[in-house]
Formats: sequence, C-alpha cells, structure tokens
Amino acid sequence: MWWQIGLGAAALAFIALTGFAIRFLHAAQQTLARSEAVLQQAQEQWNGTMQESQRFLRQSMAHMEEMRAKIREFDRLLAAVQETGDAAYRVSRSVKAVSRTVEETLEEARRAVHNRREAVSELMEFTAAGMQLWQRWQSWRQSKPKGMADDREPTERSERSQS
Repeated sequence: MWWQIGLGAAALAFIALTGFAIRFLHAAQQTLARSEAVLQQAQEQWNGTMQESQRFLRQSMAHMEEMRAKIREFDRLLAAVQETGDAAYRVSRSVKAVSRTVEETLEEARRAVHNRREAVSELMEFTAAGMQLWQRWQSWRQSKPKGMADDREPTERSERSQS
C-alpha cells in the first residue's frame, strides 16, 4: 500500500506539475504574444523612421544640389566681380596715365604762357612806344605849315640841324 500511496502522490505531483506547466506555457504564450505585438509595433516604428529618414535624406540631397547650384552661381558672380575689379584697375591706371599726361601738358602750357607773357609784355611795351611815336609823328605832321616841303620826321630834322 505504500507503493499505492507513493504512486498516488506521484500522480498528484504530476498533475500539479502539469497544471503549473500549462500555466507557465500559457503565460509564456501571452508574453510571446505581447512581445510579438511590441516587436510588430517596433517594426512599424522602424519602418516609419526609415521612411522618414529616406525622405529627409532625399530632401537633404535636394538642398545640397540647390546649394551646389547656388555656389556655382556665386563662383560665377565672384569671377565677374574679379573681372570688373581688373577692368576698374586697368581704367584707373589709364585715368592716372591720362591725368599725368594732362598735368604735364598743363605744366608745359603754363611755362609757355609764362614765356609768352614775357614776350607779350615786351611786345606791349614796343607797341606802346610805337603808338607814342606814331601819335607824335601825326601831331607833328598836323602842326607843320602846309608850305613846308620837308616830310621828314622831327628826329631826322633835329639830327640835321645838329650836324
């Protein structure tokens, strides 16, 4: 009978163990189901994140292409500015050379005017002296009597009388 009691206890233990195993397997199955749901949700989030990342990457690539195009345009603008600066430099050099030439020409003209001023001054003195002589001669001609046949100038007459 001991063996029957042992066999009954073993059967009860087996039934209890089977019950706990069934509960354990049921809990494991629920945990696996929750894990699967969480993994499914994580997979969906991962897919959403990946799609968003791909969209962001495409937008970034588009922005980079825009930036490259703008940089190329800016490079062309800088090249044009450089050419303009070079042209302005050449114009500045030309203006400087023209200015120097004009300055030298004006200096030569000033010197020439100064030299000519002296000549004009002398000419004016000679002209004034000539005008005085001419006026004296005219007044002498008008003051001389009509019967006088000598048309010589007063200076010539005075020289003759002195000799």
